[in-house]
Amino acid sequence: MGKGPKRDKKTGQFVARQSFMDRISGWKNRATTKANRSCKDIGPRTKKRKTDGIVTEPLKIKTVKHGKQIARIPVDKDGYVPMSSLVERFLQVNEGDRNGKVRSPGIDRATDAKKIFKPDENGRFRPEEIVEWYLNPNEFDIEGIDDIRSAYFQSIKKLRGSTQAAQGKIAVMTPDVEIHEMVRVALDQAFTAHELNTMVKENGLIILFDEDLETPGEYNVLKNTITLRPKDAKSGTATHEAVHHLRKTDKSRKNIISATRVFGNPAEKNEELDLEESATTAETFIRLNLKYDPDYESYYVEFSKDKRKIKEFIENDRMLFLGKDGKPLRGKRAVRALEANWEDEKCKISYLKKYGWRSAREYLKTLKKG
Repeated sequence: MGKGPKRDKKTGQFVARQSFMDRISGWKNRATTKANRSCKDIGPRTKKRKTDGIVTEPLKIKTVKHGKQIARIPVDKDGYVPMSSLVERFLQVNEGDRNGKVRSPGIDRATDAKKIFKPDENGRFRPEEIVEWYLNPNEFDIEGIDDIRSAYFQSIKKLRGSTQAAQGKIAVMTPDVEIHEMVRVALDQAFTAHELNTMVKENGLIILFDEDLETPGEYNVLKNTITLRPKDAKSGTATHEAVHHLRKTDKSRKNIISATRVFGNPAEKNEELDLEESATTAETFIRLNLKYDPDYESYYVEFSKDKRKIKEFIENDRMLFLGKDGKPLRGKRAVRALEANWEDEKCKISYLKKYGWRSAREYLKTLKKG
């Protein structure tokens, strides 16, 4: 998962590290996935990347007038609208209809609008160029976003019929067909249709890819965005980040272990992160079919550098959560398995201590005491 948060010498507090998504997607609050030890870097990094922590930072917005209407549109440092921000706007179905109705992304994508906005030769838009679409996305189309040729929402035959509707609200923003398919299949296998619907109910889900990311994956909790590093884009990482998102969006989760911890007390956010990542890692391995990602290790690498021991820790925890057959679980059964076994003394991942001064299980005890 890259380097941890740095401690500010003046305040004594930990300062989270900034990522690529901070610069293009604005207000930020995320958790990140630990790198697999088996993943090898391809060449030296061309720039440093801050990755861990939970932070909030202002988004650069440009106000654009169109007639009597005003649009506040996100822009990058060069003044262009990030494609991810356009997808995000498209998935904000409760906004953008003149009559105040809920928009349907599926219906919008099924036919081309009379007016389709096309990007410049570099695939970019100035906010003034797409203000009409931004105000009323269901009346216009943007090439590559909501026209019938958009590949971001492309479905695949391998998906269960019950999950197709929810998958239609998940944007997988990669031109790599194999990675696109892997992500959709991973989500289809690890979550029930009800869980996927819960994950996309408010503003959909956007999955981005950034080759300069220092870690295999990260989750931006306020922007409903997952970012994966292409060379490490595998089922384990995709599932882990999606579990973070489900923990945040599933309001029925009341147990401290299964509910999100990413909005915890800022003064103890590092211990909150240990609990969040520990529980998320456990739930990931409860849901993950290891035949699709047998080398996935996640936060178990914090306990040893010996790959054989790491594998043993994973196998023992999976035995604890899943029993001898090791068959992955979804839905309520997965949540019950997590809640019933995480506090067991044999659960290795509950001893995670990466960000705080005490382990996740020790921190949980203080939360229960009130």
